[in-house]
Amino acid sequence: MRLKPQTRRSVGRPVDEVARAERRELILGAARACFVQEGFQGASVSSIAKGAGVSVANLYQYFESKEDIIFAIVEDNLQSDLTLISSILEAEQFIDGFDRALRSAVDAGENDALRLQILAEGSRNSYVARRIAVAEGKAVAALSQVIKDASAREKIASDFDPEKLASLLICFAEGWFGRKAIGLVDFENHRDTILQFISYALGIDSPKNEDKSRVTDASDGTALPKT
Repeated sequence: MRLKPQTRRSVGRPVDEVARAERRELILGAARACFVQEGFQGASVSSIAKGAGVSVANLYQYFESKEDIIFAIVEDNLQSDLTLISSILEAEQFIDGFDRALRSAVDAGENDALRLQILAEGSRNSYVARRIAVAEGKAVAALSQVIKDASAREKIASDFDPEKLASLLICFAEGWFGRKAIGLVDFENHRDTILQFISYALGIDSPKNEDKSRVTDASDGTALPKT
């Protein structure tokens, strides 16, 4: 009986996970730029590939469609939001942590216009809308837990629903940063008012209010003791 000769299996090169992750981020970076400049409808897969310096075929090895790229950006935004939310409790006072998180979000403001594009696409695309809803649900749950934890250690009003308040605060932040993206508001000019608003909503004093020991009588400008 004649035996068949053994054939050698061809073994491909091992996958370089670091290089693959870097290429993926390169594609996402190019996609963000294209989406901001051209919108989701106007940006093509070929323009994203060109911006990333890869072929269209290579891009499809990372993302099956343009929608998949959008989903990846939504997930990246969520992870950034969760990091900011968790950082709030690192401060001794909730309002100080909230202030710090806002500052970090402002410093990363190049993402504001892209978030507007994502919301706009969600109004047209039900799949994107569902991904946004899932991501926002996770952010609301995280912020709700932070509010609960802060309530346990600070004098924060307890006569509200933490989840509804968290949802309201996220809606406020999305709306404010959306307007910031088109130059309608400025953080430095609104910072004190934002913190006072959040403090009022939570039933706590903002740092600015805590420093005030006197108030002014509007009728004659006379400084009166704070009651």
